[in-house]
Amino acid sequence: MNVVTSGGSKDIYSPEGRNRYTIEEFLRPFEATAYLCLMRYLPPFHLFII
Repeated sequence: MNVVTSGGSKDIYSPEGRNRYTIEEFLRPFEATAYLCLMRYLPPFHLFII
């Protein structure tokens, strides 16, 4: 499970936002690694810091 904080609002992490991707999309390599290692990947816990 990933626990992350961001330095911006939820709007920034959207297809229309400044970063153009969601937090889940940024964390996709971790999900792929968990799958490769036969691990159960849990949804990330994310706090938006504004």
